[in-house]
Amino acid sequence: MSNYLAVATVTAALRGILRPAVISDVSGADVTIGRPQAFTSTPAPAVNIFLYRSQPHPAMRNEDLPTRRSDGSVRTKPRIPLQLDYLFTFYGDGNNLEPERLFAVTARTLHAIAQVSRDEIQDVVDAATAQQPIYPFLATTDLADQVELVKLTQLPLSLDEMSRLWALFPDIPYALSVAYQASVVVVEEDVAVLPAPLVQRRDVLVRLINRPVIESIAPVSGPSGPIVAGAALAIGGLSLTGPAGATVNVGGQRLQPTAAAPGRLEIKLPAAGGGPPAGPTLVRVTQLDAFGTPPSPRPALSSEPAVFLLQPKVTAAALAAPAAPDATGYTATFRVTCDIPVQVAQVAALLLTDPGNGKILRVVGGEDRTGPLNQLDFPTTSVPAGTYGVVLQVDGASSAPPPPTVTVP
Repeated sequence: MSNYLAVATVTAALRGILRPAVISDVSGADVTIGRPQAFTSTPAPAVNIFLYRSQPHPAMRNEDLPTRRSDGSVRTKPRIPLQLDYLFTFYGDGNNLEPERLFAVTARTLHAIAQVSRDEIQDVVDAATAQQPIYPFLATTDLADQVELVKLTQLPLSLDEMSRLWALFPDIPYALSVAYQASVVVVEEDVAVLPAPLVQRRDVLVRLINRPVIESIAPVSGPSGPIVAGAALAIGGLSLTGPAGATVNVGGQRLQPTAAAPGRLEIKLPAAGGGPPAGPTLVRVTQLDAFGTPPSPRPALSSEPAVFLLQPKVTAAALAAPAAPDATGYTATFRVTCDIPVQVAQVAALLLTDPGNGKILRVVGGEDRTGPLNQLDFPTTSVPAGTYGVVLQVDGASSAPPPPTVTVP
């Protein structure tokens, strides 16, 4: 990592790399640094280096995160990895093709080295500390200590991109130029880092991976019984318990088994209103292992989620008001009270069935809700006179049998 002088060091190093070759191959040439210039006469041969853009390195920009601990202390020095885009502009007598010659010398030299070596950075430091110093403020640069060397790559700018780049200098005529990228330069904030406390004790636990598998979920009373709030459930499967037991997550609530064995767990669902809403409910078993000093139960491996339907119970059913005759029957509003509150986002429907054979005669949609409700109204029209079995369905889960009956009118 480097201090704030890293970017200036790269620019000075590029000048130091190019200058010997330029002076040797093109008589009277030199390397300058700064913004491109306009000339009123034929300029002296020169290569101008201008840093026109910098952007974070996309793959390394978040490698230092997080920089602080939860108590606010610094855990690592903040650093930003930068990509530096340089514009090399070539000046000279066009009749003697000096710009073209300088371009070729630059392309050849930068292609041959492909990176800024530590020796070239040391040359910058030596020049800064010489008897007649060049950029003396760079004497304390530490770019050479950066782990990754700064690599140079020519940027393949299209004609349109080059035109937009030169539009940044509206008062300067275009000159032969080429763009290069120097990457990566990591600039680090010089702050004191509080070291992490030393490891006082090692506690390593190694076990075979034996993930729990849920194969069945049914009421303890029997596989054909309904699953309702407060019911006792049996979960069958493989490796359901760990060395310290298991926990069961039901609809986001963690429950402790009332009985536990590797092939079977028994749990008791929360009472109505204290557990998950009616409908499809996720179940996940987590093995517990004991480790630490002193050993304490901790979550280990978890099963893939399984699903069961939590069925609501209809506790009361009647007409909200006396049925009124209409053209083909009666207009009626069925009022149903259930044990588990129906949430706003849930889909509730009322199934009117034949009490004799359970055949569905009509499906009635519920009224809109603004909050969880235990009492729901289902208005409908053209209902023939008769007695109907009432089945409440919430998110596909039908109420537990037997269905109560309602007579119209």
